[in-house]
Amino acid sequence: MGAVPFITTGIGTTAQEAFVAAVDRAHWESGHGGYSGTIAEKDGFVEFSPRTGTASDLVDALQEYTDDWGPSPRLMAIVGKAAADNIFSVYDTKWGPAVAVRTASTEWTFLGTASC
Repeated sequence: MGAVPFITTGIGTTAQEAFVAAVDRAHWESGHGGYSGTIAEKDGFVEFSPRTGTASDLVDALQEYTDDWGPSPRLMAIVGKAAADNIFSVYDTKWGPAVAVRTASTEWTFLGTASC
């Protein structure tokens, strides 16, 4: 079984509420069979915020990596080296939680790698 990157949004007053909404939507769109390559394969989330720039900058920078060697220089500039390593380790595993970034007052973007 492989893994693919995913990105999706969820709406809710809390990150947990938004996560549940995003997972429910993924189940509705992709079924309940597992290995969908969507947020439905994730067991939770870890919330991160940018140190500099915007939440959109953080989301874009996280998607920039091109290999398994680690986070991009842009991601390190936005959150710092230690946080970039932490975010990347959450993002780059198909098992475990997704990365969550608050992108609006009631919107969270969830992204990561999911089993397919």
